[in-house]
Formats: sequence, structure tokens, C-alpha cells
Amino acid sequence: MNIEIEISKPHYHPSKDKGYTKKRDLSVPPHWVANERVEKNGKSYAVVMPPRKKELYEDRQSVHIHLPEYLPVKIKGEIFWVKLKVQEGEYFEPKIHFDDVDAIEFNIKSGQKGQLCSTPLD
Repeated sequence: MNIEIEISKPHYHPSKDKGYTKKRDLSVPPHWVANERVEKNGKSYAVVMPPRKKELYEDRQSVHIHLPEYLPVKIKGEIFWVKLKVQEGEYFEPKIHFDDVDAIEFNIKSGQKGQLCSTPLD
């Protein structure tokens, strides 16, 4: 199974909707990015909606797929153990999410494909 890769840059999940306006939809429904940005400690963050129960600034993320547990994924011959996440009540195509720092380190681009492995030795 091949899964598309997406790169996540630093972003902010607010706990309340402060009137943000939609710039574009993201690949994981019902999430979208706002036209507005927020600043924290001199750093600019994209705003990702809808609001969460708890405010969250995401600078770095572990490699993950939105499904239910850890699985080995092979990308360009390298094995990554990825945490899988599930969005309840939503159907969407799974995507592998890398943050921008790891993407640079491993020379990974948005739109590339990763292959789901049955074992790390595949």
C-alpha cells in the first residue's frame, strides 16, 4: 500500500474560534487553514481550524499517519515507525505527515509516496 506524504510546517490549533477566515481546506477533513496567522515568542504560526478542546502550538511532530496504531513505513529505502491517528466519524485518504525539519533532513517532498510494510525487513 502506497500512501502520499505531506509536510507540516509550524502551526497553531486554537481552543476558540476568534473569527478566523478560511484560506483553504486541508487534506484531513474537516480541518482548514486560516488567512490569519498568530505570533508566539517572535515566531509566526499558521492557524488550523476547527478549534480543539485545548490550545496547541505545533513546532515539531513525529512522523505520523492518521489511522489507529504504530506501523512501519518505508520511504526511499528508510524505515520509519509511525504513530497512526484516527479522526472519528470522518472518511479520508490516509496521508503520511512529516514536519518541515525532518523533511529537509531526509530529503522528502510533499506528494511523494511511502510504502506500508508488513515488517521493518520488507
